[in-house]
Amino acid sequence: RLPPSRRRRLRLAYLFGRAGLSPQAAASALRKRRWGTGEAHGVSRLLALARAAGRIDPGGDGIWWWTLEAGDLAPDALRLSEALDPRSRARIRRLLRRLSRRGIPPDVKGADVLEWVGIGPGREVGRLLDAVRIEALAGRVRTRGQARKWLRAQRPDLSAS
Repeated sequence: RLPPSRRRRLRLAYLFGRAGLSPQAAASALRKRRWGTGEAHGVSRLLALARAAGRIDPGGDGIWWWTLEAGDLAPDALRLSEALDPRSRARIRRLLRRLSRRGIPPDVKGADVLEWVGIGPGREVGRLLDAVRIEALAGRVRTRGQARKWLRAQRPDLSAS
């Protein structure tokens, strides 16, 4: 029931994973067989995410950092991880349940962080945005107001403006 491109990427990643190839070796093998670079990269990324999913502790915040990195590939990577290692089935099912319970994160942008926290542009803004997204995925921040309060709590040196 998956769209053809997703199904093809998942099947190729499964074949290379079962063959024991690393994500880089899978991408290289596809490029040698004249597959497109985008397709080879997609298979490689999916395989890397599936292997990383196999090492996630279902009870910790690692699932949320992994989800942020995986983006739209998260469900496919978990399915692939389960298929490649059937012993991890129970753990992957717990991860899938946690992912299905996540809410829609509030729409917080870099400009919001600059205004709310009172810092200048830079890497700190990106780090704080990622942290807000993790808190939202974990269900600890549900609204923009909660995100603002959480961000200000992370920066105790700021005044209560």
